[in-house]
Parts: sequence; structure tokens; C-alpha cells
Amino acid sequence: MPAMADGEIVTGGPGGIEHSCFISYKRPFKSKNLRPDQEKALQNHLWMQIAKAVERRLLQVSDVEWPPFRDEGIEPGDALQPELSRKLCRSACMVAILTPAYFESSWCVGEWEAMKRLEEKRTRRDLIIPLVFRGDLDVMKEKCEGRKFWDLRAIIKPFQDLDTKTARAEIERIANKISTEVKAMPPQYDCGTDFRIKLGPVSSIPDPNPMAG
Repeated sequence: MPAMADGEIVTGGPGGIEHSCFISYKRPFKSKNLRPDQEKALQNHLWMQIAKAVERRLLQVSDVEWPPFRDEGIEPGDALQPELSRKLCRSACMVAILTPAYFESSWCVGEWEAMKRLEEKRTRRDLIIPLVFRGDLDVMKEKCEGRKFWDLRAIIKPFQDLDTKTARAEIERIANKISTEVKAMPPQYDCGTDFRIKLGPVSSIPDPNPMAG
């Protein structure tokens, strides 16, 4: 098994893979000491719904044994950055759910830029799979930097709308893309202990439909 620079043994699949993809998305702000009703409202936020729905559908159609990673259980604190960095590096690729607020988040931009560094390290150009959920399509297309993207802006109720025949076909195409990247993973773990998500510079993007999330 490959080992990291500090001697830690890396387990998992090729390259120490643990996850087929890293789901990068803007989470709604979470304050401390939420009441149960506030926590429920947070979990029902549209951004959370689309991330959960994409994860669920990918699990249903994926032909690889490693599940996607979606950050939900990691609590803010000193361990957040290294833990997310490790999860990102042990993912074959990244599914980015794009909204205008995505590029206003230093964490989301940091994850995007970190995966770009992994693209260079792994000599691949398409490890980021953008799903445009909200925003002006021309602006989002520019943010995708020439990458193929999927337009999910018509989705209103993620769990229902991603279960249509057309949506299932699109999710299968995304799953096939992820499977390709899993098979292309380098045989050795390629991130040392110095690999970190660096909080990136944000940009303000007008949201043409802010009430839709």
C-alpha cells in the first residue's frame, strides 16, 4: 500500500481512493445552537436538497464501489481544512453544484482551485464536473472555464425532478464520467501532507432568480 510522506499508510483503491467524487456545493449558513425547527429548515434548504438528491441518484446508478463524498458531518473548527483536503484528494473527481453563491464562498472557490491543482498533478483537464443549478447561463459557462457542464436550472424539486426519465439519463452520463475518472486514477497516492484547500478569492455574481435559491 502507498504511504504518505509522514509514514501514514494509505488504504482504499487505486491512488488511495476513498470516494468516487467530491460533491462541492454552497451550504446555507449554520449558526450555533439551532432549535429543532431551525435545523429542519436548514436541512430542507434548496442547496442541501440538490446536493443530497445528486448524491442519492449517483449512488443508485454508479458502477464503482467507492461512494461520493458530501460534507455534512464535519463540524467547523481547526480540523475542517485538513479533513476536507484529505477527502478531496482521495476523490477521483469533483462534482460542483454551481449557483451564484458558490463563487461568493471562499470554501467553494478553494475546493474548485484545489481540484484544478489535482488536475495538473494527474495531467487531466476534466476532473471538475460542473452542474449549473442556478444563475445566468452565460456567466456560469464562463466560470466553468471551458469545461463541459450540465444545466440543472429547470429543477425546482430536486428529489422529484431528478427522478424523471430525462434526468435519470443525464445522471447516468455523469456517473459514467465519474467511472472513467476512477479508472484513470494514478496507482499511487499523489497528495502529501502539504496538500491543502486554500480559501480562495470570491466574486460577486448577480442572481437573476434569488428566490429560487
